[in-house]
Amino acid sequence: MTAAGIHHTILAVWRIEQPRLITSLARMLRDVPLAEDLTQEALLAALEHWPATGIPEKPGAWLMATAKRRALDHLRRGQMLARKHEMLEHLQRKVDSAIRKVGQPQDAHKFMPHVTLARLRHPDLDKLREWLVTHALFTSDLFAVDAFCLYSSKLTSDGSIYRIEQSYDLENVYDQADD
Repeated sequence: MTAAGIHHTILAVWRIEQPRLITSLARMLRDVPLAEDLTQEALLAALEHWPATGIPEKPGAWLMATAKRRALDHLRRGQMLARKHEMLEHLQRKVDSAIRKVGQPQDAHKFMPHVTLARLRHPDLDKLREWLVTHALFTSDLFAVDAFCLYSSKLTSDGSIYRIEQSYDLENVYDQADD
């Protein structure tokens, strides 16, 4: 079959299967716009793979399996992010407790614990997107925090400048922070 014939077949299968794919994913995800997006990702996967591998014996089943795998990946990623958010909130409570224990007043600003991995100027967005997709499910082991520093930052034309305002050793209060 020619490339044009494969492309025509993919679009014909897509027109037939799209409503069923969206309905099935919408029931699974309880989110119609997300179901539509993931269904379109399955179409893109077919456009990428089928010209090289040929039309599968059951193209509708292939599209459904691909779309459901993407939906499961999305759900897993959401669960992982929720766990990470809970861990950061736990860390925030421990930091707040440790600050109180050493007699420091709490900052009135809303604190959101985070880790800055990189600051990029004029990145190649395609390479960045590829890297983020490749490493999206990265996880790390739990780790103990035995000290922390409070930083101030000043935004300049060359980027942020950070200064350590205060350092805190948590070895003496770490175990008591859960109280």
